[in-house]
Amino acid sequence: MNHVIPPQSPDIERAVLGIMLLEPETTIKQTIEAGEEIFYMPQYRLIFKAIEYLYEHGDLIDQFTVCERLKHEGRLEHIGGEGTIAGLLGETPGSAFIERYLKILREKTSLRSLISLGKAINNSCNENKADPAEIMHNTESQLVEIKTFMEKKKLSLSERIREWVLVTEGDFFVTECYKELNLVTVSDKCTPSVTMIQKK
Repeated sequence: MNHVIPPQSPDIERAVLGIMLLEPETTIKQTIEAGEEIFYMPQYRLIFKAIEYLYEHGDLIDQFTVCERLKHEGRLEHIGGEGTIAGLLGETPGSAFIERYLKILREKTSLRSLISLGKAINNSCNENKADPAEIMHNTESQLVEIKTFMEKKKLSLSERIREWVLVTEGDFFVTECYKELNLVTVSDKCTPSVTMIQKK
């Protein structure tokens, strides 16, 4: 049986990462909004998450800081070493194409999700006690999720925290990390204790 390669575009994934490294100020936010799911290749997803971490913590983003972050996580060798990061910079076409590239990666991700959904439907239909109504209901829900993904804008970590703070009342812990961000995390909400005073 021939192995079918899922919909993907490694070259565009590389291009997006290269653009993020060269022009982080103008491209990282919208790439984070698209979500890490758009990176199919495991090594490229690791690089994206390292860039996202640096961005969320207000750190400098370039090939050296990304390598240091991956090294700190013990993942530098997993992505092919420093040469992989350096190689991204040599293949970057420029930020003018970022929106088109992100659209293509969203479409590839959605196609992979549809393939997975199709397999799940097939498995469910072949079960002895398959319920057509339940299968259709679950399918409709998942199709809505895929459609939402194609249209969604993922909030950055700081934006999610800020949104949560604006609608939260009461007392809760504030971690040292997010005191520096002048914000709190959603997990802190679970442990009421200290009155939060948001810094101005």
